[in-house]
Amino acid sequence: MRARRIDYRRLPKRTVDSILRHAERTINSGVKKDLDYDSRDIFQTSRYYVRCTRYVPLFCFEVHKDAKIKPILSYFQANHNPATRLPFPIDLIDENVSIPQGFTKEFIEEIEALLIKDPKLDKFDLSDYFMSINPQKESELKDRQI
Repeated sequence: MRARRIDYRRLPKRTVDSILRHAERTINSGVKKDLDYDSRDIFQTSRYYVRCTRYVPLFCFEVHKDAKIKPILSYFQANHNPATRLPFPIDLIDENVSIPQGFTKEFIEEIEALLIKDPKLDKFDLSDYFMSINPQKESELKDRQI
């Protein structure tokens, strides 16, 4: 089923502040509903970009803003996979979230096929079509099917 096209030019004009307040309310209620936590506890983190050795890309991790960082960095340095040079916890996550080989090529071919079939498609049509394969966008997809 195809989502109804929305003409964004006809939507009421909103200020940036009102959009940000709406986004903050949406995020806060989602955290409370999904995790049963106060969002202030969740979003009080510090983000770090580090590497275990000189010749590998940086990786990112977040910890609570009050966490002591030296023991974490020492753990990462002492416990990393020699093959990937990533810390074991990061390496395990990286292994589990990788996409299958050839996925990107197939995805691009699917977009090209849709454009060849209907050259009048615009970016919103394409976005709506492919949104269903991203489980994180499930609620956004429901919102757009007015």
